[in-house]
Amino acid sequence: MSTQILTNMFLVAIGSGFGGASRYGLGKIVQDNVPTGFPLNTLSVNVLGCLILGIVYALLEKGTVMSDNMRLFLTAGFCGGFTTFSTFMYENHMLLSDNRGWWCIFYMLLSIAGGFLFLYLGYKLINSIF
Repeated sequence: MSTQILTNMFLVAIGSGFGGASRYGLGKIVQDNVPTGFPLNTLSVNVLGCLILGIVYALLEKGTVMSDNMRLFLTAGFCGGFTTFSTFMYENHMLLSDNRGWWCIFYMLLSIAGGFLFLYLGYKLINSIF
């Protein structure tokens, strides 16, 4: 494996660790301070992750605002560990920006329905075994 690939993997791993820890911390703060039956903690993380990823990609479009290593650390690393929902939303934004609205709708519906279906199947599988 090349040195660059190992460096990239390290950047993603460190960023993911910070992102995951931040997701837990923010979720816990919201959960402990806003008692509702609604999953506001997850919603907070998801929308904040979208904001962060939007800021990062807008900065990247401006040119040399950040290095490739910082981009990788923040996008695949931090935001990937914080929430993959932000990446999902960015990909939908890109489909719309490319005038591929039907693909965007298809991707959203397939992701939500498929994700829920496979969660259900995994849950049922384990319950049928144990």
